[in-house]
Amino acid sequence: MNHIQIPKLAKDSVVLGFLMVKSAEVKKTAAGKTYIDLVLMNKTGNISAKYWGEATPPASGDILDVNATVTEFNGKLQLKLEAIVFAPADIDKREFLPYSPRPAEEMLQEVLATIMEFQDKEIQQLTSELIGEAGETLKKFPAAKQMHHAEIGGLLHHITSMLKLAKGIAANYPELNRDLLLAGVIIHDLGKMQEMERNELGLVTDYTVQGKLVGHIVCGAMNIERAGKRIGVSDNTIMLLQHMVLSHHGEPEFGSAQRPLIPEAEVLSTIDRLDARMFEMFEALREVPAGSFSAKVWALDNRELYKAR
Repeated sequence: MNHIQIPKLAKDSVVLGFLMVKSAEVKKTAAGKTYIDLVLMNKTGNISAKYWGEATPPASGDILDVNATVTEFNGKLQLKLEAIVFAPADIDKREFLPYSPRPAEEMLQEVLATIMEFQDKEIQQLTSELIGEAGETLKKFPAAKQMHHAEIGGLLHHITSMLKLAKGIAANYPELNRDLLLAGVIIHDLGKMQEMERNELGLVTDYTVQGKLVGHIVCGAMNIERAGKRIGVSDNTIMLLQHMVLSHHGEPEFGSAQRPLIPEAEVLSTIDRLDARMFEMFEALREVPAGSFSAKVWALDNRELYKAR
């Protein structure tokens, strides 16, 4: 099998090999020309693709036998497909799926062990209730559709990575409410499980109606309210955890309903952004030789990253 290294693709190069369809949709240009807009993927990443012809769009999870040219549009590389050709049916689709680097059960047990360490019993009870509501689905849920931690188990990967950062910061700043900070890390993105739709392979293919109209931040805050009232924790605990979720994107232009107004929320917002950016940087540089630059990374302001060693 020809394994395409998506991060290594260069403008004007020809791409031959197999890629999985993450999403595909028929669209029209302003001039009325029909085309198929796709996102193709494998374990090395995702890339947009266009087919400028008449064809039935493939389904999410289909494998295509790709013959394409790499083009650039608005600073992002994309593929121009020569045709929509399906790969042989016996190809193992699992070879194309990105997985978190740690076993899901191991990551979940780390989260549960952290909750058990909490000294504040109300924060412990409410955090435990929210993780319980997430259920087994949490083990496989990605953290994004295309951006950071867009992998099976990516949400737990993101949470456990942030927990390591948060525990170190809490040790350095004893003034912080450690339980509140760590609880915020654990629950801050659980609303994404309502925001995004997954296919049978476990990959996010689209946003739900609730995700488009309400979003994961507000969904998360609503979940805290419902769970907190159900188990009878105080309004103050509910309010503090809601603030952690509502402010974790930092600024309104980044989706926050509120700016961080307590130190724990400021730390949560900072390490959320740090963990996401480090993931994007390491992914972009993974296949880049030492002493070379990556392709432009759209998620990082179209920067070309340098691999020093």
